[in-house]
Amino acid sequence: MAARLAYQPMAAQGSVKALRLPNSLNVAFELRVPPWRVLYNVDEAQGNVYVKAVGYKPRERLMIEGQEVEL
Repeated sequence: MAARLAYQPMAAQGSVKALRLPNSLNVAFELRVPPWRVLYNVDEAQGNVYVKAVGYKPRERLMIEGQEVEL
């Protein structure tokens, strides 16, 4: 999965989902590694990936630092 963020962070297919903006965390992408979610943004100009949060998603709830979050 780390390779996915390094080489194709914006390819919205398979385990990567493009999110609608604006959202509560202001993130553009979600990498799904069940039961975890990595929420991140990409700076295309500099070629950087910025991980904003890593959450745990049991069933329909996304938990970040013990708090339920809605995107």
